[in-house]
Amino acid sequence: MKYQSKIRVFIVLSLLVSCSPVYKNSYEYVKPKNKSIRSCVAKCGVVLSSCTNICRHQNQMCRISNNVSMRRGVQGVGTRRRICSSSCNSCNVSYRQCYVNCGGEVITKKSCSAFCG
Repeated sequence: MKYQSKIRVFIVLSLLVSCSPVYKNSYEYVKPKNKSIRSCVAKCGVVLSSCTNICRHQNQMCRISNNVSMRRGVQGVGTRRRICSSSCNSCNVSYRQCYVNCGGEVITKKSCSAFCG
């Protein structure tokens, strides 16, 4: 009997947690007032683009490597899968920090995107 009540409590708690609100951040960028500093912000954009391209390339190579490993595993050599990231969020974090370092302002807005009841 105690076991069944523990399962019920677990199920209820799981349902409550799974329906809690999901929040999403959006960002507003305020340009620096000094026009001569704006070239610094432009460089941040170049760094962001480069970072994103490198990140996507690394993720693609990781997935290819996993596919090759899986094929070899089928042939009996063994498998070893790496965890591949599907996100390049660190590039966006670096961009925001660069933007602020150049004299710009980043305003974070948090909004509910799911289960907002």
